[in-house]
Parts: sequence; structure tokens; C-alpha cells
Amino acid sequence: MGPAMTTTTAGQADTTHDRSAQTARAETARRLYEAEWALHCAHQTGIDAWIAASSDHLHEAVREYLLARAGD
Repeated sequence: MGPAMTTTTAGQADTTHDRSAQTARAETARRLYEAEWALHCAHQTGIDAWIAASSDHLHEAVREYLLARAGD
């Protein structure tokens, strides 16, 4: 009699979860980049209200990015 064989579906579920986490991190990284670019553009206008709004948006994007990366 040969060695016992066991099967599991954890590999499939783990792979799907990893892919979802990667997608979420990539999305937050994209939003972070866009927020940085928006702040750069706002600075070019010299309009204080736009700069403040873009700065706030960047801070939120950084927070979301760090939360997404916390699982690494």
C-alpha cells in the first residue's frame, strides 16, 4: 500500500485572495499617484483652495495606500 494522498482547496482560495489583495494594492497605488499629480497641477495654478483640496486628497490617498500595504 502506497502513501496516503490528501487533497485540499486552500491553494485555490489563497491564490484568489492574494490576487484580490494585489489588485487592491495596485488600485490604491494608482490613486496615490493620481493624487500626487493633482497636487502638482494645483500648485501650478496658484489657487490656494485647489492646493488645499488636492493636499487633503493626497493625505487620504496615502492613508488608504498604507492601510492596503499593512497586510504585506
